[in-house]
Amino acid sequence: MRLAAEVADAATLRCIERAELATDVVGGSEEEILLLRLNRAHWNYLAGDAGAALELLNEISRSADQLPAQMAGEVFLLMARAQAGTGNKQAAKESLVEAADRFEKAGAHQRALQAREMLEPGPDSEARFWARVARAGVGCVRRFC
Repeated sequence: MRLAAEVADAATLRCIERAELATDVVGGSEEEILLLRLNRAHWNYLAGDAGAALELLNEISRSADQLPAQMAGEVFLLMARAQAGTGNKQAAKESLVEAADRFEKAGAHQRALQAREMLEPGPDSEARFWARVARAGVGCVRRFC
């Protein structure tokens, strides 16, 4: 919930670290480990380290088919935000398309529409378009934070 509210403070990081430690100690499924990495990537992005977020997101995206479709969509939406933040606009557009497709597959039509609206040309200037991408919320994996 803290990540969904875009709170990237020390308490949020401690929550993520505790979840990672607990998983190291007692183990976790592949899905749980991927979701923890997604939370870490989200925190990195919110803390201003889009590069570190992208490293994790690239790793997670290679295993996205092991996640529920909705969460895979969140991976690609966050990836689009991080890519836009690092200036890689073409990759961000491709990630938005992938996010929309994953959301549709999950039946999350409203979320798919949000991702697709970011791709549509409109009266906004390009700078305003990318500002919308940067502000797009990414769901938090509530199981952990």
